[in-house]
Amino acid sequence: MLFVKPAFAIGRFFWQFGDVGFIDRFGPNGLAALVVQGNKITRRLQSGYLYTYALVMLIGLAAAATWAMTR
Repeated sequence: MLFVKPAFAIGRFFWQFGDVGFIDRFGPNGLAALVVQGNKITRRLQSGYLYTYALVMLIGLAAAATWAMTR
């Protein structure tokens, strides 16, 4: 009992503050929340029309060509 209770207390501390409080917060749960927020923004940009996607591709191609020429 002398070593068990302090070991459990130390383990509980590292589990709550290290794993749950830090790793899960900024790791998988944080990235998942970031993806959800990004999807809320990009959902408004998607219309389903082909000409919209072609325009975005042309803008990206023009930006890439401009970047390549200025390097």
